[in-house]
Amino acid sequence: MIEMKNKLIFFSLILLVLFTVSAVSAEENMADFTDDLLTADSSNGNFNDLNYGINESLNEFKLARDYVYDEDTDANFTGGIAFSKNNFMLDGNGHSIDGNNIARIFDVTGSNITLKNLIIKNANNGAISLNPAANAVYYMDNVTIQNCSSQKLYGGINVVESNLIVTNSQFISNTGIDAADILTNDGNVTVLKSTFEGGNETKWAHIAFYGGALIVENSTFANSVSRYSNAIYGEGVQVNVRNTKFRNLTVYETAGAIAVKKQANLTVSDCEFTNIIAYKDAGAIFADIESGSTNIINSTFKGGFVEFGGAVMQLGGDLTISNSNFKDNQAIFDGGAIWTSYANVTIENSTFEKNKNIKKDAEIGGVLYFDNGNIIIRTSTFIDNHGSSNGDAIFTYDSKLTLENSTFKDNGYAVYSVFGTNSISDDIILNDDLISSNNTYYSTIVVNDGVELEINSTVFHFDTLPDKFDLRDYGLVGPVRDQGYMGSCWTFATSSALESSLLKETGQLYDFSQDHIQNTMLQYSIWGVKGIVEGAQAATGVGYLVNWYGPYPTAWDPYDELGKVSSHINIENKSIHVQDAVFLPSRQNAMDNDVFKNALIEYGAFLVTMYFGESETYFNQETAARYYNGAKNPNHAVTLVGWDDNFSASNFLITPPGDGAWIIKNSWGTEWGDGGYFYMSYYDTSFMNQFPFYAAYLFNNTVPYTKNYQTDAGQLTVNNPVYMYYSNVYTALEDDLIAAVGTYFDDSNIEYEFDIYVNGVLKHTQNGTSPFAGYHTVKLTQYIPISANDTFKVVFKGNPIPVDATSRQHRMLNTSFGSLDGVVWEDLALDDVTAILKVYTLPMPEVIIRAEDVVMYYKNGTRFAVKVLDGHGNPLSNESISITLNGVVYNRTSDENGSASIAINLPVGNYTVDVLYVGKGNSSNVT
Repeated sequence: MIEMKNKLIFFSLILLVLFTVSAVSAEENMADFTDDLLTADSSNGNFNDLNYGINESLNEFKLARDYVYDEDTDANFTGGIAFSKNNFMLDGNGHSIDGNNIARIFDVTGSNITLKNLIIKNANNGAISLNPAANAVYYMDNVTIQNCSSQKLYGGINVVESNLIVTNSQFISNTGIDAADILTNDGNVTVLKSTFEGGNETKWAHIAFYGGALIVENSTFANSVSRYSNAIYGEGVQVNVRNTKFRNLTVYETAGAIAVKKQANLTVSDCEFTNIIAYKDAGAIFADIESGSTNIINSTFKGGFVEFGGAVMQLGGDLTISNSNFKDNQAIFDGGAIWTSYANVTIENSTFEKNKNIKKDAEIGGVLYFDNGNIIIRTSTFIDNHGSSNGDAIFTYDSKLTLENSTFKDNGYAVYSVFGTNSISDDIILNDDLISSNNTYYSTIVVNDGVELEINSTVFHFDTLPDKFDLRDYGLVGPVRDQGYMGSCWTFATSSALESSLLKETGQLYDFSQDHIQNTMLQYSIWGVKGIVEGAQAATGVGYLVNWYGPYPTAWDPYDELGKVSSHINIENKSIHVQDAVFLPSRQNAMDNDVFKNALIEYGAFLVTMYFGESETYFNQETAARYYNGAKNPNHAVTLVGWDDNFSASNFLITPPGDGAWIIKNSWGTEWGDGGYFYMSYYDTSFMNQFPFYAAYLFNNTVPYTKNYQTDAGQLTVNNPVYMYYSNVYTALEDDLIAAVGTYFDDSNIEYEFDIYVNGVLKHTQNGTSPFAGYHTVKLTQYIPISANDTFKVVFKGNPIPVDATSRQHRMLNTSFGSLDGVVWEDLALDDVTAILKVYTLPMPEVIIRAEDVVMYYKNGTRFAVKVLDGHGNPLSNESISITLNGVVYNRTSDENGSASIAINLPVGNYTVDVLYVGKGNSSNVT
């Protein structure tokens, strides 16, 4: 009995303890719900279960099982489980939430939310959306987000006007267009002790943000591929990255690890960048900041590989580097370690070792490439760095260099400066390295054979202009392209117009590099235009083409909507020579359309400018129709491809006074508008602006010129009415024939006249009338031979002088002149401008000297005649010919037929006559 009693008492105690624990758990469940009973069978929950658990909890919810999106039960949660709670913690206890590649995980509208000890995976359209809430703070601790994706914005987390703190977390193989892992707009993000890796389909970075601030500490970015800025990308931001490792990152375009743009401040301290590859610009860090700064402190850059800027590239702003090491970085072209333009740079206590430029035959460039900046380098070491043939360790262009207390060894050139000023202290240790200062570089000739075009024009015949005309109907427009986040509409409109013109004239579709057009003409190129940092004037594209800087195939320089530096390509038989560009007059009113319509029929598509803003007011997305009736100036370049007189006024958000629209090709991708096209009302006021710019291209001159002599390297700035005469002087590179001159006319039917002098002797005079406004190449009626090192000059009288006043190229004295009367001349270089007056040449063919043997009868008046022709059979007139007969030299000048002769008055006998012209001779017999 006693024994039995004791057992009963013990059993009662057990029941009491169990009851007590159960009661406490039930009480806690009112505040912090757990799903223990729901998971007694250890099966996965669905999103409906998870939503219930969160909503039934007050302050905390702890997971006891995994959750997977179920298509049968969770259709209402594809956009994520709505999370509106405040001051709430979700503790995953190591469990996972799986979107099953269908659903987002959370759509958070509450604030002060903490996620911890959780795995989030396989989300679609992003894992977590943190929507704006006043002063909201979100925390993530020991959270893994993996294999989450989006075809639009972000794979992991979206933060809008909020604060996010991430600690001890992992982001693995997430993908998104704008960001793989974290995307923020005007938010503040802090990342501590976290890892980012994978994500091979991402366009932009693991972390991308627009406005706000970012802090990254003690973290790692590794083993991932993207198109741009693999680790971090920000615009208008404050970025601090400390004690973080960047390893084995690859981008297909620009910025291997970090990029900041617009007004931004970036600080990188105690970081390591190893094996970072960018196919275009900036191995590790890219800063495109007109104002702002980059500070690099106690960091290491090793094994970077790019085209330009093996470790760092900066455009604008201030760059400070201290106590840092750069080793084994490579650039194909310039800046094996650092490349800057329009940036002020200070480098202290840093080491540069075994960095190099691969293309050593480049004309200019060094491992440290500094363009147009104030450069200060102190207490630094340069060992075994190798750049181009002109510049190894440090290369400067248009810069002021201060160099103090630094050591150079085995570099070749320690410093090579072009158009720069150097202040080099006596405590520099060179170890037989060289310093070359006061160098110049003038680019006054482009040598290029160009593509030989086979003209097979599509010609339209209309008795009257049709009500509708669309070049797409005839296959005379290239594909729609997307300029992305770059302000490069002018390059796309330029290439699109050119492609259409060539389609019409040759039947062949060309794909031209918009990247090369843009980057060659930006101020960061020594051939570019001052003040152009992204967007440009419509005339800029014309300048690029008539300067023979291109165009080249896209495959040679693919489009890059972040980087702004390209190589100066000049390869024979690959670019197309543009010799004529037509500027169309402005429309005077909404019905003044015939000039544009006829231009479309004659030239193909052409570049136009318009105002494109405030789309919510002026653009009808349903009909892709735009009508603007305000007073703003054009801000967007597009391509005009057709018209429709009957396009209804009812298609526009604001009803214009009548029907009719232009058909326009945009450069915002095929998903925008009507497959990338839109319709602009005839009554759009920005299309009747008094200062628009319309450019078409003409290909009726297919002479295969091989050299373009020019003093301008930029674009048409203005026609200066101060001068009506202008003249350029050149030095011949080799034996050639002057075949044409090119210049701008401000209207059609401008009467012009020009003279060509060779070594001070007038060789040719020609006059005519301009066929159109724009750039025109005037073929010579008579080719003019020149020899290597000859000085030749063109004196032109026509409309007010067209000048280039904004090119980066330096002006040479005694080269380009302007005059009001043709008598008193002023050197334009003194005003830092140059006349746009180009000279085109052909190779000097083998000169043919025709001199037949002569049989004469005594005193019958027979003359010995010689004829000089070029290799094309053209007579060479006004040329000096030396005829030697019987020891006497007779100097004659060829007439318009290339002929010259002497009278023969000699005794009977046989004589040999020698004829000499430009070092080329022939002989004949006289009997």
